[in-house]
Amino acid sequence: MHDLVNDLAQIASSKLCVRLEECQGSHMLDQSCHLSYSMGKGGDFEKLTPVNKLEQLRTLLPINIQHYSQIHLSKRVLHNILPSLRSLRALSLSNYWIKELPDALFIKLKLLRFLDLPQMEIRKLPASICALYNLETLLLSSCYILEELPPQMEKLINLHHLDISNTSRLLKNLLVLHLSKLKSLQVLVGAEFLVGGPCGWRMEDLGGAHYLYGSLSILELQNVVDRREAQKANMREKNHVEKLSLEWSGSDADNSQTEEKY
Repeated sequence: MHDLVNDLAQIASSKLCVRLEECQGSHMLDQSCHLSYSMGKGGDFEKLTPVNKLEQLRTLLPINIQHYSQIHLSKRVLHNILPSLRSLRALSLSNYWIKELPDALFIKLKLLRFLDLPQMEIRKLPASICALYNLETLLLSSCYILEELPPQMEKLINLHHLDISNTSRLLKNLLVLHLSKLKSLQVLVGAEFLVGGPCGWRMEDLGGAHYLYGSLSILELQNVVDRREAQKANMREKNHVEKLSLEWSGSDADNSQTEEKY
């Protein structure tokens, strides 16, 4: 962006979009709708305490200016401050080292549309995330030890974009059940599909999935027994898939025959 255009944008949005460190007086915070702040190593509770009263706040964005690693977020922020921001539309907890999210964190954040939770050390998401009926984008990339999704993910009726890249421990069988119920899903990044079995997909189920992006893994391909089923997957039309991984289980002889056949 040209410097003059950047200056004009800052002037035009100065009352609505502010940096917490640059606020001079509470009146600036009271008028702001979109707030960013520099992350610190102290848990950020004292820094974010004034935010607790901002009922009109739409965006909360932490910025790791110092490029710290493993920045902890105070539990008091997660339990007391964030749940009170009922008007939030966009929330990012990127770059924070968080091992657990409170069960009730999202219950009152009904208007949330964008949620960024990358690189967290969490094993599961709180069930309250399923109350976010207006959520459109959910980013879970690089949550390496995430093992399961809440059982009522289908309640996210407006979810359009889901990023699950680099979440290798996520239970794929459970994931398949959820994805089949997310009727509004348009973009899926980092997908992994299990073919066959009680919770698995059929290859033809991938035929209409034009929303796949990034990497795609298809497992247990030995369960494909019909050439026509493989053809119905329409893999040639998956134009946005950048990396494709195909895996078979069973003997090497069986695998080589299946590869040659399909």
